[in-house]
Amino acid sequence: MRGGSRPGERRGGRKKGTPNKAASIRAAFEQAFAALQKDEKKPHHLRAWAEANPTEFYKLAARLIPTEITGAGGGPLIVQSVNYANDQTTT
Repeated sequence: MRGGSRPGERRGGRKKGTPNKAASIRAAFEQAFAALQKDEKKPHHLRAWAEANPTEFYKLAARLIPTEITGAGGGPLIVQSVNYANDQTTT
């Protein structure tokens, strides 16, 4: 008897449509940031923490940077190079 799953059979893992932990953490961080910015009593609370803990702040901020960039409508990114010295445009 061969081990493993049959073609098309799912075993374990998240159920379809369940958000992963990174997305949940990112959303929670963004909500906390927005709430801190709206609090008139503590308008610079996050900034003060970031200044006191720069290493931790940059670790969190780096996780919010997109890891994938796409062009218009999710298509490929089009890079256009412009040479002003000869006034020519290339793609």
